[in-house]
Amino acid sequence: MIKQNFNYTSVALIALSILGLAGGFYVTQQMLQAQERAAELEREKKEAEEKKEIAEKERLIAQEKAMEAENLRQTAEQQRLEIQQRQAQEERRRLAAESRQARLERQRLENFSSQHDISRQDALHLVQKWYAAKPQIFAPPFNTGLVDQLATGKLHTFTTRSNGPVEWLRQNDAYYEYNYSEIKRVLDFSTSGRYPYIKIRVSEELYLHGKNGIDKNNSGASTNNLIYFFEKENGIWKIYDYRKVR
Repeated sequence: MIKQNFNYTSVALIALSILGLAGGFYVTQQMLQAQERAAELEREKKEAEEKKEIAEKERLIAQEKAMEAENLRQTAEQQRLEIQQRQAQEERRRLAAESRQARLERQRLENFSSQHDISRQDALHLVQKWYAAKPQIFAPPFNTGLVDQLATGKLHTFTTRSNGPVEWLRQNDAYYEYNYSEIKRVLDFSTSGRYPYIKIRVSEELYLHGKNGIDKNNSGASTNNLIYFFEKENGIWKIYDYRKVR
């Protein structure tokens, strides 16, 4: 009887041990699952934060690109306005030049039949004044007021127009240096025809200074024969045009 009870007791203890092990395994399994779930939630949280950071960076990049595009648009608009202003200025200059030319043409027609009262000495003196003014016209201060005083017609238009020599020198930071300009002799003078003229021989030494120094192709000493034509403007004789001749 005692042996039988012992067997029952042993079986009961074994059963309890098995149940305890099973319960511990179950608890351990639940803990592991809970840990895995917590780790998974932590990963999901990190992924969400990373996605948020990426989205913020993309937003900032998009904002920067939008600002850059706006700056480019504003720059393009400013350039467009500047081009329009230059075109408008050039158009006003062109119209003013055409108006001046038309007025001078009327004056030429009115004066054509009148007697040319310019003398040889007057013509020579006018050309001398032109050569004396060249260092101030084709170098700083680029005084085109002297052109207004001494020139008319083709010479005035060519010298002062927007793509003429004075404006070219200004735009290219260049200027002429004149060492000397000397009228050697008068070769001819005439008051017949539409324009009185004087033919002279001139020796000149000049140097074209630019950003890269002296332009040797357009500098140095030379002696040339030139004809200067004259025309009255508002009753005053001025140089109308000139050309180089043999």
